[in-house]
Amino acid sequence: MKKEKINKYLENVLISRSNEKMKVTYINNGRYFNDLFGISFKVPKEWTMLDSEQFEIGMNNHILMGEYEYYKQDFISAIGCPSLRLTKYNPEFNKCYGLVSPTFNFDITSKYPDYLNYSLKDYADLVDNQAEFGYHMLKHFRVISRGDIYKRNGHKYIKYHLEYLFECKELDFGIMVEMSILNIEYGDFFLEFDLTDCKSQNQDETETFKMIEDSIELYY
Repeated sequence: MKKEKINKYLENVLISRSNEKMKVTYINNGRYFNDLFGISFKVPKEWTMLDSEQFEIGMNNHILMGEYEYYKQDFISAIGCPSLRLTKYNPEFNKCYGLVSPTFNFDITSKYPDYLNYSLKDYADLVDNQAEFGYHMLKHFRVISRGDIYKRNGHKYIKYHLEYLFECKELDFGIMVEMSILNIEYGDFFLEFDLTDCKSQNQDETETFKMIEDSIELYY
């Protein structure tokens, strides 16, 4: 997606919606739509969408490794709230207390200004960059596998898998969880899809992540 093309697309969407009380991001018939960027994909049935306040509460309950715990607010500010965050079990209910709820995040990152010279592989490799706030702040974090770049419908994709020790103020002990990350180069942006599950608690969402990946439609 060349810059002039996406800029024209964004302009047309904003003009068309300026006189309508319509959102440019929404979920309809089991799919998430972002009309501003021309993106849609399936979402898991009956999962709960979290707002920014619920996201921040969850992040504050998360325990980081060692001295990083003292910089938690800086960490939360640095990563920001994702464009979409879904959780399998509603955090308002206590019936699943003790279970690590599988969670899914989707986010859009502009290449400008920090990633203008980054390839998709360069961007994906930031997952274990020790120089910034990131996953290395979690106990027992490690990258399990780094995939190769592949193409779908003209766009470059790459997948990584990692694991870390999930520690939370609401749990009596930490538990290892797994995360799958899919990055896509989308014109002037990088898209990130990630899903965390806990296979040791039989919370295996491998097929859910595959469903999401297979359903992705990028319109521009």
